[in-house]
Amino acid sequence: MQMLSKGVSFFQLTVLCFVLPYSVNLAQSKLLDKVINKFNSEKSIAVDVIQDGSATKGKMFFEAPDKEKIILNESEIIVVADTVWNYNTKLSRLVIQERSEEFSPFSLLDILYKLPAKCSYSENIAENKFILKPIDQQELNFRSVSIVIGKNKLPRKIFLIDINGNKYSFSLKKYILGEKYGDSFFKVKSKKGIKIVDLR
Repeated sequence: MQMLSKGVSFFQLTVLCFVLPYSVNLAQSKLLDKVINKFNSEKSIAVDVIQDGSATKGKMFFEAPDKEKIILNESEIIVVADTVWNYNTKLSRLVIQERSEEFSPFSLLDILYKLPAKCSYSENIAENKFILKPIDQQELNFRSVSIVIGKNKLPRKIFLIDINGNKYSFSLKKYILGEKYGDSFFKVKSKKGIKIVDLR
């Protein structure tokens, strides 16, 4: 898997996803407002995520109010409420821990619900895009993140420039809305021989 700066992979950075909607001042925005309203109106969202220019790709599932599942290559992450299950099928290892309060500019829901409070906001209406730039780059460790919105009012492209000037882009494709996955979908299937590391 292609690694991002400081040895942190795209997969690790997308783990911190599903949270209940944060209070955000949307008075200054139109595109961000539309996207957040769309997310808030859906009971579930699934989407394919591809890191452009690399073999890294996966699928993310979100189900209100607090469930998330990310599948990528040999890894599977499940988040329910405040607990994260990180299952590596190749290593046959399951790490259980509490959800981190930190956020990542690579996390779609972090971008929508957390970052605006600590960033300047601007829009490029011609490209149907909004841009977030940290007020304090050292705190957030990136220079800018841009989101291109599709006709469905959902993100279709993410562009990120990290603190060192490295550029990354991600495509979000094939949204599925409103599916009922059930509690069992958001559980790691127990298998013989799994090494369990409980960090709670």
